Amino acid sequence: MKIERPAFTPRCDEVKKYLIPKLASRVEKWFGNDYSFEEIKEILTKAMGGCYDCGGYALAKRLDEYNPDAELVEILDDTASLVRDILDKLQTEWVKTSGLIPPVVNSVVKFCHFGKDFTGTVTSNRETGHSIINCEELGHWPIGKPFEASRCVTGVLVPWEDIES
Repeated sequence: MKIERPAFTPRCDEVKKYLIPKLASRVEKWFGNDYSFEEIKEILTKAMGGCYDCGGYALAKRLDEYNPDAELVEILDDTASLVRDILDKLQTEWVKTSGLIPPVVNSVVKFCHFGKDFTGTVTSNRETGHSIINCEELGHWPIGKPFEASRCVTGVLVPWEDIES
């Protein structure tokens, strides 16, 4: 039976649960005394709702009715990084409870990439339940060959549940 990884996205409720309070505490001073912390969280939740770009400018633009300025853009600028950290945290927590076992580093494995089957070598594992797999057929730089800057792709990130040993 294949294990289904939860679809954590920047706009999913699990991410917002961690992100919105962090953002609210960062922008609270900018909003001044006009809004309570809870109101600021509601404002940010609404702004994040349809925003596919987590950059500071894109988020500030969705707060137009509050007259955003360069200071707000700067405060919100690392939102994408916060989202990435939260997504990694959620995936790492999920992996710990999923029962998934990482493939052995340097082992040859089979995996599917964009609907096609490939064979490659596991070069590293991540806590998020992903492996970096080197596959020369995908144009990755061969393992052990001196590195050339002109060809820098050394592997593809593959979820553990999509790897066959």
